[in-house]
Amino acid sequence: MNKPRKRLFFYIYNMKAKDYFNPDPKKPRTKDGLIVSRKVKAIRDMRKGVTPLKNPDGSPSTHLLESGQSGNKRRPYEVNPQVFPNNKGETWTDLRGKGNEAYYEAKKRGEVVGFKSAKRAEKFAYGKKWKEGQDKKDANEAYRKDKKAGKLYTQSEQFKVDKQRVKQSRKNK
Repeated sequence: MNKPRKRLFFYIYNMKAKDYFNPDPKKPRTKDGLIVSRKVKAIRDMRKGVTPLKNPDGSPSTHLLESGQSGNKRRPYEVNPQVFPNNKGETWTDLRGKGNEAYYEAKKRGEVVGFKSAKRAEKFAYGKKWKEGQDKKDANEAYRKDKKAGKLYTQSEQFKVDKQRVKQSRKNK
């Protein structure tokens, strides 16, 4: 046989390389405490079976995601929830507008998702990628509306400064 050793191993044990490197292919993969693969599945499964939080306007929510930057060089942008269920959603911990408290709580629960691109993180936080049905249409509409109004982080001057800083940190590896 002229197959390289690695291919021979996978041939003998009748498995695919991705299954070898991710022992449970159905579960999202985490690295450095960040969810890095199967992000949509991870977010959808995260709050399955919980009673939704009632917002002040009467709408239900299980996820209110925010995007931000991190010190991670490989995935410098992160998305985390701002509301957290207690006892299967009987009560909720609402950390909207409380700075880093929501991030630390999400990190403790393993609910932080890592991204390489700020734009992808921002779209994910709006729900463009993981929501379904009418909620997804509403998320797309909200994203487009905010983009037209220039309210997105990726359109701000601060983003340009941060992007240069991230590029410099990647160069200095």
